[in-house]
Amino acid sequence: MLTAIHRPQDIAKAHAGFLRRMRGVLRAGIPNVAFGFQGGGIALDQALCNDRIWFAHKVVERAAVPRHWNAFGTDPLEPGRSHGITVEVNFAVDGVDRRVAALFAVDDRTGNTVLPHREGSAAGDGASGGRRS
Repeated sequence: MLTAIHRPQDIAKAHAGFLRRMRGVLRAGIPNVAFGFQGGGIALDQALCNDRIWFAHKVVERAAVPRHWNAFGTDPLEPGRSHGITVEVNFAVDGVDRRVAALFAVDDRTGNTVLPHREGSAAGDGASGGRRS
């Protein structure tokens, strides 16, 4: 059974572990990048990548649901250019909110932190133009 992590300090700790893992495999940093999505975009000082994928993250506090925004894509990153997002994996900053599709949970059997994600808002529901992640 999985138990959702809902306290802000525990979510922040789980997200820090997620970021450590991303930094472990995506080591190259590309400066001055932007990412576009329906209804807006985000500019960042840096995103991480390897020769196949890129990863970007930011804490978005001014939103209906404050969240840890995490985006992934496959197009080559270029400084000063906006990039399309292939998939987002977002976690509420506080509690569990169904308006974001991911959360952190603890596997009660193993004690491992896992990342469950509801399909639908992320891909395959038509909102993403039919793309599947």
